[in-house]
Amino acid sequence: MKLPWAGKNLPNYGQPRTNPAERIAYTEYIRSPAWAEKRQQVIERDSGRCQDCGGVGTQVHHLNYVRLFQEDLDDLVLLCAKCHRARHGKHGRKVKNAHKKR
Repeated sequence: MKLPWAGKNLPNYGQPRTNPAERIAYTEYIRSPAWAEKRQQVIERDSGRCQDCGGVGTQVHHLNYVRLFQEDLDDLVLLCAKCHRARHGKHGRKVKNAHKKR
């Protein structure tokens, strides 16, 4: 699959994907076999555990978008849905370790 942008060449680098073509490219990538393989590698590396709270990890989060579409595994982390929402600041403030037992 040929992707139109990568890393810092991505329009609005570091900003939310609001351009329709940009959103389509990202959606196609997340549905691709290449992403599925990379996602599985992250799940295995992180032993299926959320790296913030230790619960069951189900979502792979981009730590940065420097190499978007060509990420290194170090650019990605496995999170549970609750911690992933917290990392993106949805439903409140951005919080690391959103529900980690203290």
